[in-house]
Amino acid sequence: MAFSTVQIGRLSLTELPQNTATEQSSGQSLASSGQILHVTGQEAYPIFPLARMSALHDDLQGLVAAQTLLPVLFGDKTDRNGYYILSGAQSALRNWTGEAVTDDWQADLRRVGSQLEIDLESRVTGPQSVNNSFGLTGILWNSPPGGHYAFWSGATAPASISRSCADGPAQRTYLSLPLQNTYRWGCPVASYANGRARFADDNAIERSGTGFSLGNPASWTLSNGLVRVQPGTSGNTLDVACWSSGAWQVKAWDLLSGGASLAGWSSAGLLRNDYEAVVLRLLKDNAPGRTLIDLTLRRGARFVEVYINAETAAALKAVRHSAETGSAATGVVSASANDAAGNQYCVGSAHTFTADTVNGGLSVASSTTLDVWIGAAVGGSGAVGGDTPGDLVAQYVGRRGEYVQAVRR
Repeated sequence: MAFSTVQIGRLSLTELPQNTATEQSSGQSLASSGQILHVTGQEAYPIFPLARMSALHDDLQGLVAAQTLLPVLFGDKTDRNGYYILSGAQSALRNWTGEAVTDDWQADLRRVGSQLEIDLESRVTGPQSVNNSFGLTGILWNSPPGGHYAFWSGATAPASISRSCADGPAQRTYLSLPLQNTYRWGCPVASYANGRARFADDNAIERSGTGFSLGNPASWTLSNGLVRVQPGTSGNTLDVACWSSGAWQVKAWDLLSGGASLAGWSSAGLLRNDYEAVVLRLLKDNAPGRTLIDLTLRRGARFVEVYINAETAAALKAVRHSAETGSAATGVVSASANDAAGNQYCVGSAHTFTADTVNGGLSVASSTTLDVWIGAAVGGSGAVGGDTPGDLVAQYVGRRGEYVQAVRR
């Protein structure tokens, strides 16, 4: 029996050859083409990692619940490559008395269209500028996958910046866009994953959906190819890295409440897990009470967004773990000099804060909430337009909610 592979969104699976395409039944309206592709396969341990087989159950059902657009690539039926929605899925995990483990799975893919039939549409919501204490006007921006084409925003020639990305293809971010609800672009199916926001669990498995239990809340990775966020490895809260000079350049950061570290989380779970944005929620047990820390990473962003929500008012702070002198400007504290990689750290907020230019950070005296962003001006004092600390402030203030769907051309 011949086997092949199929890539369903983030999932790389072993496919059996008997998949079939059937006409859409009455009462279903999600597919513009009216066609469902039934795909079946089997994974087996030790060929397939045991942890990944276990994760497959949750990930398949998570994609069904999400009903989001997925790029699908077939190993031997490239004519079926396209964009789909996972309308249903099943999997059966069997442990053969320790001798072997198998997982038989089935997936019903509702066809949306090929890369030649559809545009991808970023549906965006929110004002031009989020509520802020500085009277700042945000820069509206959008960043499709690396390798996209024919970006349309209603502007004749929108400004843009090309950013080196760990995924390979450069990540292009369009800036100073008109205030509207949609931006459109085309994208080859094979390019849709470039620059995606992603979450990897404690087994270094990139996960799909949100309905799964994270085994170790102190081991995970958020990334979008420009920024990478991980739990601290040197007694700090977070390691935040920027992609620069072909490598990850790491800075250690502390998040503090009343002078105490907000590391040592009781749980971690995803609130959102899409290619355009991932939101991770961490829960800190204060015994008694709790503090929630939400980390948001968007495709194309140079920074991770951090929102701290504490049960009891306290001094909240985000600061470099090892002191690094900074300079304060409106909405941001950034390094006073380039580091060894030629970059400058940046930390900012949309609301009034006290700058710590000695250590490199910011704080609020007594509050239950703190919004903060942490990133880097890649290129430091020589950063190009769009990547300077002031530009990143404007992009943070101008961030908007995004949801991607397909539309017929």
